[in-house]
Amino acid sequence: MDANSLKAFLTIVDQESFSEAAELLHLTQPAISKRLAALENQLGTKLIDRSNRQVRLTDAGARLLPMPGEFWMKCTMPDRRCQIVRDRFQDSCR
Repeated sequence: MDANSLKAFLTIVDQESFSEAAELLHLTQPAISKRLAALENQLGTKLIDRSNRQVRLTDAGARLLPMPGEFWMKCTMPDRRCQIVRDRFQDSCR
């Protein structure tokens, strides 16, 4: 779990825009999209519905949103703890 990818997800949701999130984080829009895609790949699920031009959370994205504080804390620790948090999130998506 990458803290930068999680920060990108949170900023996209907060700004309700990929381009505004990118600007706020001093990134390009493709770079922020890549970070979100990496997070989705790590979690094995889509977090944001990209079918429209608006930011809409998927069910998994809505479940992840209340968890970031825990993710931030755990992901600064050894990778095994990060894996435990990731597994718990994936279990909640099933």
